[in-house]
Amino acid sequence: MPKNIAIVLMGVAGVGKTTIGLALSKAGGIPFFDGDDYHSSSNRDKMAAGIALSDEDRTAWLLELQGVMETALLKGNCILACSALKKAHRAILEKNSNAIHFVYLEGSKNLIEQRLANRIGHYFPASLLASQLETLEPPENAFTVSITQSPSAIVEMIMKTLLNKKTSKAAIGLMGLGVMGKALTQNFVRNGISVSVYNRELKGVEELVAKNFVQSLPLLKDTQGFCDYTSFIDSLQSPKKIFLMIEAGAATEKVLSELAVLLNKGDIIVDLGNTFYKETETRIHHFAKKGIHLIGAGISGGELGALNGASIMPSGTKEAYELVAPYLNSIAAKDKNNQACSTYIGEGGTGHFVKMVHNGIEYAEMQLLAEIYGLARAAGKNPTEIADMLSSWKQDKLDSFLLNTTIDILNTKEGNDWLIDKIHDASESKGTGTWATNALTNAAIPASLIANALYARQISSYKNLRVQLEKNYPNKKEVITINEASLKNAYHFTKMIIHFQGFWLLDEFSKNHHWSLDLSEIARIWTRGCIIQSDFMETLVPILKITPTILLDTSIADQIKTSAPAATEIVIQALENKIATAILSDAIQFFNAISTAHSTANLIQAQRDFFGAHTFLRIGATAKEHYAWGS
Repeated sequence: MPKNIAIVLMGVAGVGKTTIGLALSKAGGIPFFDGDDYHSSSNRDKMAAGIALSDEDRTAWLLELQGVMETALLKGNCILACSALKKAHRAILEKNSNAIHFVYLEGSKNLIEQRLANRIGHYFPASLLASQLETLEPPENAFTVSITQSPSAIVEMIMKTLLNKKTSKAAIGLMGLGVMGKALTQNFVRNGISVSVYNRELKGVEELVAKNFVQSLPLLKDTQGFCDYTSFIDSLQSPKKIFLMIEAGAATEKVLSELAVLLNKGDIIVDLGNTFYKETETRIHHFAKKGIHLIGAGISGGELGALNGASIMPSGTKEAYELVAPYLNSIAAKDKNNQACSTYIGEGGTGHFVKMVHNGIEYAEMQLLAEIYGLARAAGKNPTEIADMLSSWKQDKLDSFLLNTTIDILNTKEGNDWLIDKIHDASESKGTGTWATNALTNAAIPASLIANALYARQISSYKNLRVQLEKNYPNKKEVITINEASLKNAYHFTKMIIHFQGFWLLDEFSKNHHWSLDLSEIARIWTRGCIIQSDFMETLVPILKITPTILLDTSIADQIKTSAPAATEIVIQALENKIATAILSDAIQFFNAISTAHSTANLIQAQRDFFGAHTFLRIGATAKEHYAWGS
């Protein structure tokens, strides 16, 4: 261990300087000095009265702290917690010494305010935070650490980086080194969290996967790779915190059965796979009987999200969530206010349910873009021209991850040919789209665009039948004329209906199952990191704080009224030219139905009563009746 180093933990009040200092002192056996203990009584009285300290107030205090460190450095290393907000303050501490390393504990104003609100018995009032933030001059050369990480992760990061010493056991374990698992491992490590990784061994198929992976990247030089359960689990700090990135179904079930035997009371499993939410609920109850916590966490963002910051939807007991929240927050994307795009969804399998609905919205948005592409091709545009058209839409607050993905795809060429023209036109789907469709159908919630997006994929998979039927019922081949402004408005209209249905589905399930889902918070964590992030999602965050039914919002209503006629125009053109538009067409039909006060369902009820005596409710009555039709 290097000698004669002083680590100064700096930052505004509430970032955890004392907490980190005490933990670092214990981990490294290094003396710790809390700057708050050296304030004069007059300084304390001023702060307690809500009066900010001046530079003159701080000077004597900083000089005393400089002397404390100077004395301590004669004996070895030391740790000091001190705000050191200004460059001039840090210059005083550094006087006569070049052995000082500043660690800047950085966090968002909202997070710091929350911490100060929970602090009890400290003389520093939360009201002074604003003055500290105004005074703060973020250091240029300090070792900067985000306080969204756990104290243990921060301590290990400092130990490894500044003291050249690592703790003996990893903070967390990760199982499953597919594309996502490898990306998540790098994300954890890059955020200062020590990880042990595990991957199964299949002779001749998967051998030395974990060891080869950790040896392949300099970033993972301190990460251990395992192929046996016992050594992997023994390498972890207690309580064990194990993150699963394994294919849902039998593979996950097999791993969980092994862990159920090897883990102890208080240990935690976080299932990051696309697991059906009811299975998650069953597993939570099963592990709870053994005293083991299980968190079901939906995660979105694909490989890039896993590597650079994803949107994460965890659920389970609040107690278990709090133990893993710092780790999830560290690998999550950050929203426009630098808050982690990860939040506690609720009890049971709600996290995986919310992820399932996310994927339903994703299915519908992908199908919508495919239909826009199909209409533009029918209008004679080539892929690059369509990409240019979509790019122009971004300036009208229609930007989104999926829009940009589509633009990139349409601009991709192999030689002189567009790659899109070489891809077989039969789409596949995994379980989440089917689960979402089954869930909304079983609950009688008509989120039809999600269902129709799935059906469109399924229809596409019948390629041979489609080829045969086109011979009997040939499509029109002439180029059609489409107004681009109308096409853009149809896209915007349908996108709004998709999101209405998605959040409607969440709200109805929340009410029916007493889940208390926070729709605005869910929208917030979907603004960054995930597949359905978009400008429109940003606009929904404040709207969903007021109403779960976004079509009732006046600003949304104005946009709907403006764009609906164009959507109708585009759908009519598609129908006249035999162009399938499952989502565009359904959006108009659904909107017309849901916004019509008087429907024709009275005839349906009469028909049901006529041939099945199912009864009907007469207008103004409170009890149903059966009528003797035709008698």
